[in-house]
Amino acid sequence: MNHGGSGLPDPGGADLVTAPESPAGPRVEMRPEGWRLVDRRGLLKAAGMAAAAVPSAALLAACGGGSSGSGSRAVRIGMVSPQTGALRNYADVDNHVVERMRNHFKDGIRVGRNTLPVEIFVRDGQSDRNRAASAAADLIFTDRVDVVLVGGTADNVNPVSDICEAQGVPCISSAVPWEAWFYARGGDPQRPFVWTYHLNWGMADLRAAYRGLWSPLEVPRSVALLLPRDQEGDAFANVDYGLPKLGEEGFQIVGNPADYRYNVDARSYSSIVQNIVENEVSIIAGVPNVTDFSAFWRELNAENYRPHIVCLSRALLFRDDLQAFGTAAKGFSTEVGWSPRHQFRSYLTQRTAEEIAAEYNDDKGRPWPRAAQRSHQVVISDVP
Repeated sequence: MNHGGSGLPDPGGADLVTAPESPAGPRVEMRPEGWRLVDRRGLLKAAGMAAAAVPSAALLAACGGGSSGSGSRAVRIGMVSPQTGALRNYADVDNHVVERMRNHFKDGIRVGRNTLPVEIFVRDGQSDRNRAASAAADLIFTDRVDVVLVGGTADNVNPVSDICEAQGVPCISSAVPWEAWFYARGGDPQRPFVWTYHLNWGMADLRAAYRGLWSPLEVPRSVALLLPRDQEGDAFANVDYGLPKLGEEGFQIVGNPADYRYNVDARSYSSIVQNIVENEVSIIAGVPNVTDFSAFWRELNAENYRPHIVCLSRALLFRDDLQAFGTAAKGFSTEVGWSPRHQFRSYLTQRTAEEIAAEYNDDKGRPWPRAAQRSHQVVISDVP
């Protein structure tokens, strides 16, 4: 996990590095490419050992086998989802996948020689870092879950991961560039996290996608960045592995970091807009939220300026958000990590990506959103 692709600083050195042994954690190996290999059996074993670290989590008593009995309690899966607030659009997909998994596990799950019931608990992170952390604590200490799942921007993922790491409860996360998850949490490649695991692309993958999208187009290669001062913005702005490295890959990044960083919920983007107009920038890229991008776009439109390419993460995830831009959204683009055309089949349900998307369409009456990639990854059911 934590695959960052090629071209990133080597966190593991030239040779394979085995992380320090932990009596409570699974075996973890660092690869020179930036991969972190996790022993799957060790991870499951670690989940069963969490009871020793967290008194409130009486975990999978029957995981190792033993006699079957009606006294075996349920396997408890917790999920922190932004059901309310600015990130609430994620909840639509979260709730769809959770209900499907509740139906899939209605007869329980086979663990060793036992069949155990499965319970899924969802807590609202309220699109707020502090509330997300509180929701994770509620899952651990009140719902006594065995594993916590989370996704949907670093503001939701990182505080939940930190709580789980501190309390010794396994956590699986997604939908954040791995650098924004790892480095923003103080990650050290020589001593990987023990309880928290992440599945997502990295900045090298994103840059490769952008190059593939932009290079065939006959437009100037000047790029302006639109990056908030938050943990994802920090990863995108990093000169060693973020979008500024596009300057070494055939594109011109206009301005310096002070020219393209802004505070979340900023009242004005005039300096960034001025930089774009004065330099006749052709491409705008970054990771704003939809509220900030809307405000920026209004200011840019007031200058009667239209770039050739607008390519953004986060702001362009959801159909409802795009509809608010009307015809102005024509030509906007974003990376795609999962789609109905991906040739994968769920290891759990055996459904194809196309079948999963069609099921959502039938249930909701609207197309499958790209953000569904995250929900299926973290609900450990339909990982492509």
